[in-house]
Amino acid sequence: MRAVDGVNLEINKGETLGLIGESGSGKTVTALSIMRLVPTPPGKIVEGSIIFHGEEILTKSKKEMEIIRGAGIAISFQDPMTFLNPVLKIGDQIAEAIKLHQDVDKKEALDIAVECMKLVQIPSARERVNDYPHQFSGGMRQRILIAIALSCGPDLLIVDEPTTALDIITQGEIIQLLSDLKEKMDLSMLLITHDLGTVCELADKIAVMYAGNIVEYADVFSIFKRPKHPYTKALIESIPKLSTVSGGMERLTAIEGSVPDMINPPHGCRFHPRCPYKILTCSTSTPKLVEIKNGHFVACSYPIYGN
Repeated sequence: MRAVDGVNLEINKGETLGLIGESGSGKTVTALSIMRLVPTPPGKIVEGSIIFHGEEILTKSKKEMEIIRGAGIAISFQDPMTFLNPVLKIGDQIAEAIKLHQDVDKKEALDIAVECMKLVQIPSARERVNDYPHQFSGGMRQRILIAIALSCGPDLLIVDEPTTALDIITQGEIIQLLSDLKEKMDLSMLLITHDLGTVCELADKIAVMYAGNIVEYADVFSIFKRPKHPYTKALIESIPKLSTVSGGMERLTAIEGSVPDMINPPHGCRFHPRCPYKILTCSTSTPKLVEIKNGHFVACSYPIYGN
């Protein structure tokens, strides 16, 4: 099974790339591949290249990757209660990464951990450094994961679904926090999400992913104002709207069907079984990702024009 197939992305210094798509599209596997964290076995990167600061990551040894992870590229995962150890104090969990990458003792590492907690705006950080994960709210636990990721000053931060399962107020706080951190630390960021509101707030460019492939790639304005791939258009149309022109009620627009089984994906365009614009050749011809305008790429035999 090819969970991710031929994905091509580029993130410049200080830039945020949003990677969007439904659950099961391959977004998290892409992030794990960049970090060389795909479990082997059963997973394996069979071909391709991952370049970081001009160096090929795929040829790095295990020891070299341990240095890159955290200090060069860091990841903040989407489920704090899964990735935070329930029996270890928060300060110790943040300090663990610091001691691994910096020549400091335990006390110094804890002091740095407190500063990291302050950086992500956790109140009373000095007092709460000895608390356990269950003593924090969901939003605070998400901030702790971000603090761990930032503890060694990475150049690239991968943020996987940072607002999942949070209430709308807390989501807004996390979005603002990431925006402030990006500006303050001049971070490059890969933002993985299915929340188009989040990506619209934070990203400079957007890559739309479906069934292991990138189907559209452009700047934020082009994606939201002039989507060219039917899947991108369907994602945008499925966003709940606060009101309509008539002021009445309006049913949500849903994308029929579901993401295909990657063990046996459809022939041709993988989106064609769900596409309202499909024609016969869509089931036989696999479209390539091509540039149709300056910086706007789309993988569709018949992209949407005129909008």
